[in-house]
Amino acid sequence: MLLSARTKRLSLMVAQRDGWLLQREARIASLETTISELETMLREREATVHEREKLSEIEIARREDMLHERENSWKIEMTRREYTIREREGRIAWLEGQVRRLETPRLPPCTDDLRIRLKDVATRLPGWCPEEKALWMADHIVQKGYKTATELGVYAGRSVFSIALAIAANQGHAVYAVDAWDNAVATSTLTSERDDVWWDAVDLVAIKSQFLRETISQNLVSLIKIIELPSAEAFRAVSQLVGGSIDFLHIDGAHSEAQALADVTNWSKLVASGGTIVLDDIDWSEVRRADEFLASRFERIEEFRGYGTAFSAYRV
Repeated sequence: MLLSARTKRLSLMVAQRDGWLLQREARIASLETTISELETMLREREATVHEREKLSEIEIARREDMLHERENSWKIEMTRREYTIREREGRIAWLEGQVRRLETPRLPPCTDDLRIRLKDVATRLPGWCPEEKALWMADHIVQKGYKTATELGVYAGRSVFSIALAIAANQGHAVYAVDAWDNAVATSTLTSERDDVWWDAVDLVAIKSQFLRETISQNLVSLIKIIELPSAEAFRAVSQLVGGSIDFLHIDGAHSEAQALADVTNWSKLVASGGTIVLDDIDWSEVRRADEFLASRFERIEEFRGYGTAFSAYRV
């Protein structure tokens, strides 16, 4: 009986121990599953970290490339700007040189050089002033030692450059070039249908541009004073500037009878005593009254007809 009880206790203890072992094995099996899952998660995390590291390296490389590209672009842009600045500075320096050169007109050094330049402008530029008239006016100005002059009706400058070169040879002060270069002004007083149609169509902007280019080319910018106004307005403007001190006056404006008479009446008031007035196209019937007006008040010193022109010259 005693043995049987002890045997039962031992059997019970063995059964309890087996149950505990089974529980422990179950816990160990559970832990092994957890450990396996943890290892899987760790491997996945390591793979994710590695992938992110690769992506980070790629992004860093991309950003470095962008920075390098921006740096190169910046260098290229700075180089371009430096070149542009140097180019502009060179252009400014050239223009400043041109301005300094134009401030002092290149005066004809001798009579022979003057005549060569006169013949050049009288034959090369568009207009109606023949070489013979250009040379006569220039010779007259040089001989008289005139220092100032005015021309009405410049067009491309064929005659005014002849006048200006002669004034420059005398170390003169100013040549007032009066012209509106405006088709409406040119046809504001009627002459003939053919002339009015021509003056309404001619490109006076291009003509004025040619005159300005020639003024620069001849180095007469500081000598020639451009008065871009109709005759009556220009008369008021020049009157305030010079009073009655013009030495030489060349009238070749609009050829209607009223305008030609108004030009000689007004502008002759500004010519100094001993000065000269030249009236162009005296063979036009519309200019006859203007010529008669001058003849009634001043001494006629020249009347020229030929070579496609006719003009009178008067001493004031």
